[in-house]
Amino acid sequence: MDELERKIQSIFATAVRAGMQTSQMMGAYDEDIDVLAAEQGAPAVPSAVRSVFALIGVQPGLYCLAAGAVGPGAFM
Repeated sequence: MDELERKIQSIFATAVRAGMQTSQMMGAYDEDIDVLAAEQGAPAVPSAVRSVFALIGVQPGLYCLAAGAVGPGAFM
């Protein structure tokens, strides 16, 4: 785990301690992230973005401001 990934983990842990509910979150696997990237025509996904999606997933959830703004098929 690099420094940026540790920072992402720390921010996430701080948000959880502050009361963020994680019961509706399901982290994403690399395969899920690859599908999301392919659907959007992205040639690569930065490791920091992968770290975030590994924590919160790629499906829209309670914390998504606009339903469908994130996730497979969202930009099609």
